[in-house]
Amino acid sequence: MNKGMRRVWSLPANTKNDAVYLVAGVIPILDELCKRVLNFVLSCYHSDSDLVRFVVKCGIEARMNSPLGRNVTFCSLRYGVSVHDLCTRPLSHSFYRIHFYTGLSTEFVHKVCCAFELIMIRENILSTPGMQLTTEDCIWCISQLLT
Repeated sequence: MNKGMRRVWSLPANTKNDAVYLVAGVIPILDELCKRVLNFVLSCYHSDSDLVRFVVKCGIEARMNSPLGRNVTFCSLRYGVSVHDLCTRPLSHSFYRIHFYTGLSTEFVHKVCCAFELIMIRENILSTPGMQLTTEDCIWCISQLLT
């Protein structure tokens, strides 16, 4: 997935993964998978079907003896949220984004923001009056910031 995003955004091949996610405005793939698993578990946990609710609750209670239980336990440990809370109320999309951002240094985020502006200049979406940046200048600067 990162390779494709690097190509879409015309980023250097050795761009850091976290930088690719920030530029693309998405959360890391692992967080996206956790989000989908937890949404599935939550919908099953609150299903109208007694059988579905029973199977999900047994899977969660079995913890490491069940694939579902392992997934929920992994997410619980990853996000520092109790298994009970994960199964009773949904986590907001901003929760996953905040979790991702808190693991990044402020300096790194600022570098990526600068690189994003350079990408916009490179693509002629953003202009800099009185400053002439060639495409090659932008590519060099982006490479220095993101690798």
